[in-house]
Amino acid sequence: MRRRTARKYIPPQHGAWAMLLVPWLAGVLVAGFRWLHLPLLVAWLAGYARLRRERALVNDLASVVQNCVMVLVAATVTGAEISQATLAFVAVLRYFTGTVLYVKTMIRERDNPAFHRLSVIYHVLAFAGAASLGVTLAVVFAVLLARAAALPRYRLAPKHVGIVEIGTSALVLLAAVTA
Repeated sequence: MRRRTARKYIPPQHGAWAMLLVPWLAGVLVAGFRWLHLPLLVAWLAGYARLRRERALVNDLASVVQNCVMVLVAATVTGAEISQATLAFVAVLRYFTGTVLYVKTMIRERDNPAFHRLSVIYHVLAFAGAASLGVTLAVVFAVLLARAAALPRYRLAPKHVGIVEIGTSALVLLAAVTA
């Protein structure tokens, strides 16, 4: 019974965990950890994805925006200025928006060349925007662009797509908080 209740609130996909934890971590790392971040994390995780409508593109993009606002919340909950977290917010928002398109290209829209083009075009624009924010972010977004352009040629299992996303999430987090 306890396990079934927990499954209502715990995301089954690795990408969902990244989408929840990376924004929170970015805000915490930008502002510096404070004890208030722990109850914020618990509340944040408890409020996730109960409706389980993860497959719609519009729903995914709305979830990205909602999740990325956590960068600002986690940074400012301890009194930090919102301006301290703006760059991290923008980087994480651009990353997860592109990730929605990329993952759909790799899994649900695997045989849709138009969706692949959309993903690559988005990543080109995200790279251009990141290049204006600094060298570190430009390098990371170049890697993301290469991933979006090249990997759809390979029929990776969802598990392998998730593993790649864990690595890219860590790169983006590192770049977002050090840029």
